[in-house]
Amino acid sequence: MKLNNLSKNDLEIIKDCLIFSEDERVFPGWEFETLFGISRERFSAVSKEWPAVDSESQDVEMAVIGCLNNILGYLHMSDKDWKNNFSFTPNELLKILRNIE
Repeated sequence: MKLNNLSKNDLEIIKDCLIFSEDERVFPGWEFETLFGISRERFSAVSKEWPAVDSESQDVEMAVIGCLNNILGYLHMSDKDWKNNFSFTPNELLKILRNIE
């Protein structure tokens, strides 16, 4: 996963997404591992270390890419809900996702 071409703002957006995704109300425990491919415990470890992570780690890749993909494609939020939860647009998040894959 490529992280070296991300701006400080991009890294902060990813951090916000990781924190948001850890919330049990957003992604309940019964479906978390199925959606992300890693346990919530391992996901939380990545979130706590972000952005000082090993970009080659499979856990980091699963957490970050899974997080961005699930926020963009799995959650169904109205524009109002999006604005209440995030300070960035879906298009900004999609651009970050494309830059790291």
